[in-house]
Amino acid sequence: MQKLQGFLEAPRDRIFALTANDDRIGMDGELPIALRIDEQGFYKMKILVAVMAQRFDTERVGPGFVERGLVPPSGVVVAAVFRQQGDSFAVETAALGETGLGKQSFLVTPTVEESWLPLLVSLTEAMERVLAGSLRVRLQEALDRRLQKAQAALDLANE
Repeated sequence: MQKLQGFLEAPRDRIFALTANDDRIGMDGELPIALRIDEQGFYKMKILVAVMAQRFDTERVGPGFVERGLVPPSGVVVAAVFRQQGDSFAVETAALGETGLGKQSFLVTPTVEESWLPLLVSLTEAMERVLAGSLRVRLQEALDRRLQKAQAALDLANE
């Protein structure tokens, strides 16, 4: 979490571990609570990178903004699965590529700064794709609704 926070140059209060119940644990909190272990001995953790410092103010922009699905995403969740291998950690993350969801694997040695770079770049690219895709979907849905309304108005005028 600290490496991701530093790589993104994000404030510490924007990075959280999520518990099994999706409760937020700050970087200074009890992080082991957020760790889960699977049957193969891999540790699992979900990390939330909050894009906005506070909740989107729906009252200020009006309920129509929310009803049209135009509320911006408040953050991105990344999941990491890892297991120690000697002095290093094998890390697997979900990879959202052009062909859909897959996995990417990395070998990170905590004391070797360069070993973190491929993982951090991959996580950042995945977060960018998720945010861009979410925004693209929301804008397309808003455009589709406008086109439907315009078509309905034209149909009504032609009757």
